[in-house]
Amino acid sequence: MFSRANGLISPIYRQWAEELTRRGYVFLLVDSFGPRHHGEMCSIGAQSLGRPAQLPQGDFRAAVAFYPGACNEARQPGWTSTIPLLVLMGAEDVWTPAAPCQAFLAGVAARGSRVEQQLYPGAYHGFDAPNQPRRELPEYVTRAGVVPIVGTDQPARQDALARVPAFLGRALDDRR
Repeated sequence: MFSRANGLISPIYRQWAEELTRRGYVFLLVDSFGPRHHGEMCSIGAQSLGRPAQLPQGDFRAAVAFYPGACNEARQPGWTSTIPLLVLMGAEDVWTPAAPCQAFLAGVAARGSRVEQQLYPGAYHGFDAPNQPRRELPEYVTRAGVVPIVGTDQPARQDALARVPAFLGRALDDRR
């Protein structure tokens, strides 16, 4: 969440906060790693337990996931969502590949969850970042030996900037 260069909130998160705040949403960033001195999790194979099925009353009413990493039936068999979920992925993302996530989400939808997916052709991880040139990140090489690639994809970014607020508007206005 924080830039290694200057310690400030990264432009990608700052821009999303500004955009959603401008549209009347409350935007909360939680640093769960810093206080625990955890560092980063992008280059290690973290096992996600996912979202617990039963949460207290007054929980979130919608969720948006950008290029999720634990989107895999083997890691989370039978997982469903009780809230509307929008998942945005880049077709060229080698860090969190879209194909396993698409298959996983098809199963989630078949189990009755309200899931929307958007796959952006030609887009890499971090496609929604403002003005990020395409670059490889060898410092985050995965256990499988994959060197992640990140970079802004303007058409995908523009679509996401419109799609996310539209999704939230539909999901949060839904009184069903």
